[in-house]
Amino acid sequence: MYPDGLCRLDDTTWSRCIEFEDVNYQLAGQDDQTAIFEALCDMYNAHDSSIGMELTLVCRKVNRADFRKRIEIAAQGDPFDGVRALYTEMLRTQLEHGNNGMVKTKFLVLTIEAADIKTARARFSRIILDGLGHFKVMGALAKALDGREWLAAPLVPTFWRAPVSNDTASRWPQEKAAWKTASLYRTLESFTLNEDGPCYEVTAVFSLPTAPASRCVMRWRFAPGGRIGLSVDAQAAPGLPAPFCFGLEGAAVEAARRVRYYGLGPEETAADRTGGALLGRWELDAFTALTPYMKPQSCGLRTGVRWLACGGMRVEGNAPFCFSALPCTSHELENAAHPWQLPAGNRTVLRLLAWECGVGGDDTWGARPLPEYRMENAPLHLSLTFAADPEQT
Repeated sequence: MYPDGLCRLDDTTWSRCIEFEDVNYQLAGQDDQTAIFEALCDMYNAHDSSIGMELTLVCRKVNRADFRKRIEIAAQGDPFDGVRALYTEMLRTQLEHGNNGMVKTKFLVLTIEAADIKTARARFSRIILDGLGHFKVMGALAKALDGREWLAAPLVPTFWRAPVSNDTASRWPQEKAAWKTASLYRTLESFTLNEDGPCYEVTAVFSLPTAPASRCVMRWRFAPGGRIGLSVDAQAAPGLPAPFCFGLEGAAVEAARRVRYYGLGPEETAADRTGGALLGRWELDAFTALTPYMKPQSCGLRTGVRWLACGGMRVEGNAPFCFSALPCTSHELENAAHPWQLPAGNRTVLRLLAWECGVGGDDTWGARPLPEYRMENAPLHLSLTFAADPEQT
């Protein structure tokens, strides 16, 4: 995949993708709908037999705020604002009545044969321009998708957090040190790719340098419509203590610093610090989410999360999960003796966790979490789904 959205499938096969929505079709009368449909057929017929075409429909439920953004006519401060408000309400009512709050996002994938990238780009420049022109005639919102990176660093298994003061005082990190090594020095044992109908599954098996050795398996499932399922499972070797946490750590690009989520908030929480939190929809800035402790340590965790969105990507959990979004990694937090030693923020470090131990200190400074928050029997499993953020498309 190249930054301009050109995708190389093999030595001579190339593809581009156009995303479009037919909001105007839903609002149009029967005659206009017929005209729009005929225009869509004309666009398909305009492409010769050397251009492969694949249409994917993704149905999703959107909230009322998303509806308002699409069809609301902004007030202008003149005597006609009442008419604008009335017309907006009429459009909103018609749209909701017609689709039960469901919106279909459509992807048109175009495929060609070309000897090299220069030839492919030249040909696609005309094909994409023609396609967008047809959608404009139909009154449909359309854009050619690009290949911008969302991740600045890959999501990898993590079992470690930067020790909090209570961890350090109780010497808990020394007992769990094998899991820091496991987080840093995993070894890839196997990597397989399987085709399952229209989906592709990729499986990576890692050996973890604990004593005795443990194993971790990551599975990606790439489905039509741009949805990616990711599951992580680990098997701890007998006799090992439970890790501090279980999940994934990676980095999104700097532009993903603004994070929206539905979970416990608005401030940070922990497994044993949820009493004052409210379940709702919240926002945070990853570059200001770092708690200014004198000695940097784990912070910024949000628990009970159903979904989060940042940088145009939405992450949903099959079960409530935890996350933090900070400008530095867990290991950078641990290595810094003072805040000024932390690296300058130029990416959004995401920790997506099935769970994390509580922070302790309930009855005295340095006390470990109560037994029910030590997660000693918690399953080492996390399942997430990644897709385009519907509020950013």
